[in-house]
Amino acid sequence: MSKSINKRITDLFESLSDNGRHEAKACIDAFWGYYSIVVNEQRYSLETPKDELDYTYMKILEKQRSEAHDAGINACSRLNELCREVNVDKICDFDITDRRRVAEFCGFVVSGLFYSNIICKDPMASWLSSADKTMADEG
Repeated sequence: MSKSINKRITDLFESLSDNGRHEAKACIDAFWGYYSIVVNEQRYSLETPKDELDYTYMKILEKQRSEAHDAGINACSRLNELCREVNVDKICDFDITDRRRVAEFCGFVVSGLFYSNIICKDPMASWLSSADKTMADEG
């Protein structure tokens, strides 16, 4: 990776029209959705005593996780297409058919967004208007 993921995402958003930004945001949301489902699945199995686990519920969680994983794969593909359209570095610079890599990437993006904001290093979303930045700073 020649550029950090945060920089590549920022470059993409800065190069897109409003419609493209909405599409890219939906892709990032898919990463968050997958991340959230994985955390919920893990939390359930950790919090629930083994003799009280509801295996029917666990199957539902597993199905949700698998569907969200597929959405993450599709999001990687679409983000790369958007990158090609505006001639910026690919965001998903790996084999997106490798489910494990996609899973790791989803977690990496979500944590990258989180820590970028917390430590104010390599800030994300520099493409927002200054009014929106002021509101974000106050939050």
